[in-house]
Amino acid sequence: MEGPVVPKQLNYNDVLPVAIESRSNKRTFEPTNGNVFSPDGNRIIRLNINSDNLCDFTHSYLQFTVTNTTEVTAAAEAPASLTDAKLNDSAALHPDFGMPFIRRLQILSGGQELEDIDEYGRLYAMLLSTQGNPEQINELSMNQGMIDLDYRVVEKTGANNLTMSQNDNQVSDSANGAQLAGAIEGVIDAAADTAEILADTVNGLNPYLHNGKTFFETAGMRTANLAAHGKFGNADASTANAIYSTQHPIGNGAGDTRTAVTDNGDLSLARTSYTYNIPLVSAILNNSKYYPLIFTNLGLDLYIHLEDAVNVGAYRRHLGVSSLIPKYEISNVRYHAHLVDVDRSFYDRMRMAMQASGGVLQMSGTTYKHYMDTKSETTNNHIVQISTRLKSLNALLVRPQRQELNNRQQHFCISVGEGCFMKEFSFRIGSIQYPQRGVAVTDENIGESYSELKKTFGVLGDYSHNNFINRTTFTRGVSLNLPGTQFSFFSAAYGFEGFAKTATESGINVSDRALPVVCEIKRQEFSDTATAGVEKQIFDDTVQVEANGTTVWTGTDGTKNDAVANYKKVDAQNIRYDVFAVTDMIIYITADGSVSTRI
Repeated sequence: MEGPVVPKQLNYNDVLPVAIESRSNKRTFEPTNGNVFSPDGNRIIRLNINSDNLCDFTHSYLQFTVTNTTEVTAAAEAPASLTDAKLNDSAALHPDFGMPFIRRLQILSGGQELEDIDEYGRLYAMLLSTQGNPEQINELSMNQGMIDLDYRVVEKTGANNLTMSQNDNQVSDSANGAQLAGAIEGVIDAAADTAEILADTVNGLNPYLHNGKTFFETAGMRTANLAAHGKFGNADASTANAIYSTQHPIGNGAGDTRTAVTDNGDLSLARTSYTYNIPLVSAILNNSKYYPLIFTNLGLDLYIHLEDAVNVGAYRRHLGVSSLIPKYEISNVRYHAHLVDVDRSFYDRMRMAMQASGGVLQMSGTTYKHYMDTKSETTNNHIVQISTRLKSLNALLVRPQRQELNNRQQHFCISVGEGCFMKEFSFRIGSIQYPQRGVAVTDENIGESYSELKKTFGVLGDYSHNNFINRTTFTRGVSLNLPGTQFSFFSAAYGFEGFAKTATESGINVSDRALPVVCEIKRQEFSDTATAGVEKQIFDDTVQVEANGTTVWTGTDGTKNDAVANYKKVDAQNIRYDVFAVTDMIIYITADGSVSTRI
């Protein structure tokens, strides 16, 4: 029997080992196939990362600048209410959550494909919502497009009225000593509108809302709404921070008197571009082990495919606009790699170790394979086919949404996950159902599906781990998905690993025996009376209607009609299921410098 053990606090022999001599430096890699990229032009960014060093990808990041070049046209006889300011606002881009501009990420070496992740922006948003932290909102406002954030101090002016100074974008109430932020220019009657302004102020500080939230409007200013959401088609120009178009910048036209003369916040009103700095997620690019570029002949080639312009965000399209063509450009692309160089004798020892183990250096990481299926909304039971062939299926992430949200100018889609009134889900691999009893998704028990989601990422019971998911953002129904509305992050997930995070390839082998994989979903139709009262329709971007439903301003041959009330709303006909299979990937680097992978 061992005697007493010296506590760690008194064990002075327990010290960190002395490292080998090393030097670190940052190196910037630029595209090899151009300088400016766009989805309707050169839509693939190619970066070659090669050096005689080790690369620490966990401390490396991608940098690029997005410039909004959207074009907007007013109807031939647009109403007088469509001012130049509102025309400029219609072209302003409110970026989606996460990284909406990347549709696909490919990694190659010497022409050999190592990793391929499709629908990358949707995966990134899903991982950020479940593994990110709302306390990161400050970081996201600087690096990842969460631009509609305003923490400035407001001044107290006026008497009994709430007033706003244009240059500092502030609103205050001197009589009551209230300090409010995020308002539009003008004098607001305190008795009638204080509650609405206060509500908008709270929304401006809410980390669970889409971009386009920090402005307010009174009932008299509204010309349209959707399910009591008053931040659409508003009669006055928005002061929400956005990426304005170079074709329609702030102050363009006689009807837009807004200015941007300071650098304390108003300058963001005139922003026509925004620079992202993001870490890339993949088995190779966020591997905890240093990647030995020195042992590879041609390094790594990154192919970044751009997302369609209509899907990267949402526009607050004002009534009277006959044409809105979303466009953007990507420029100033840089990959900032953190390189580490060690003593050459260490490289020699590594080569000797490789020769002793068959001439191969082996690494492992987690990658994702994307699959998609579409089902009719008018059926209660959906069988989603997942055509995956993997040596180790660790988990499946299923994210439903209304198909009609895609390719819509006024709705977000990349980050959106909607329950679409799901009641239960399960997975079937071969003849075995996982779990044995389906996971319940009900209004009374939404926590079961959320617990399975946390278990999938290995954080169930870890109360130090926070995320963007709560009772509001994780619902079994549908959401508005308009600028300024709450996030929608529902997903159905289940983990199959037996030894999560402690062993490689501990999932289910569905490759060797070609096991079929399906997701079985039970749900309610949108026409079900139990879903009554929930707005399930989606805006048609091209048709505007009067209050009685009469169509006006179709196409460019518009006719002036101040009775226009809204954009036409259409029913959702299909449910889109984006499925991501989580799997282990083994990376092999041979002594001759070639690289290959296995999943």
